Amino acid sequence: MNSEMPPLNVLLQRTNDPSVLLFAAWWEAYNGTLDEQIAFQLADSPELARAATPESVTRLAHRMREVATQDGARALGFAGLLQSHAIALCQIGSTRLGEGLFDAILPTLEKHAPPAEFAGCLMNRANALRQQGKHAEAVAGYDRALPLLEQHAPPADFARCLMNRAIALRQQGKHAEAVAGYDRALPLLEQHAPPADFATGLMNRAAALRQQGKHAEAVAGYDRALPLLEQHAPPASFANCLMNRAIALDEQGKHAEAVAGYDRALPLLEQHAPPAEFAGCLMNRASALRHLKKHPESVAGYAAARRVFRQARLHAGVDDTNLEFRAQFDGLYNGGVWAGLLTRARYS
Repeated sequence: MNSEMPPLNVLLQRTNDPSVLLFAAWWEAYNGTLDEQIAFQLADSPELARAATPESVTRLAHRMREVATQDGARALGFAGLLQSHAIALCQIGSTRLGEGLFDAILPTLEKHAPPAEFAGCLMNRANALRQQGKHAEAVAGYDRALPLLEQHAPPADFARCLMNRAIALRQQGKHAEAVAGYDRALPLLEQHAPPADFATGLMNRAAALRQQGKHAEAVAGYDRALPLLEQHAPPASFANCLMNRAIALDEQGKHAEAVAGYDRALPLLEQHAPPAEFAGCLMNRASALRHLKKHPESVAGYAAARRVFRQARLHAGVDDTNLEFRAQFDGLYNGGVWAGLLTRARYS
């Protein structure tokens, strides 16, 4: 059995079509001439995902249907490989392509795979829909997966689906329904999932509470999440929780406490988070300083945020976070607030 494969850049020089590479890898693994683990490493590869096109995904979907009509066992192996590729596509932001692959493999999984595996693919497809902003469709997908996960999958998987569903509800503005979903998921996450997953659920629940105007409850939720995030999660997650806690304090009128929170979050965001998140925190801090009538500091903060935002747009293009930030900043500028701040700063 061949346990090695040429480097991906060499393979892509031979063909720039991921569908050819994946089908060949599956065929060799199925026939025992290639280690299956190597085939899945290829499918998981971000480099291969970046080489994908709508045409290559269409060809893979066609191959999936062809194999499914011939042999269920063979089709199941190919579906597993394609699901890995679909997840890799979603991880690099190609969620529409990932959705197309999930659609192609779901009939095979429903017919031949264990229910938990089929439900897992339903959840992955719903995640792809949510990442595209198709929140109602995502909720429907989670609703289809949940009964199967509850009956056939580990409790942590069921809880993660509940939490993802709650996120989709929150993104539709259905904050009370989202909190109910988090309340159902959190005991399972606390008991069966890693601490970082539980802490993320606490943070998401706090965000839904804040968006309902329940700021004191939100701050309590963030306070419960922070020690777990600091110990078990990446620094960017911890920093985001600090920033969101500061926003909740800001919205209660506790601007000095909010500034202290932003000051704690900013070094971590600058080092570990996307530039647009760092810029957003700078802007929130400047807003809190404006409420404290510290106008020169506020102006300096807005100017710093604007510089970072411009760099972020040059570096990464305009994503949803950037658009939201730009809308906030443009509203501040066009509404005359910026000019007023500059005037106050001169006489402070």
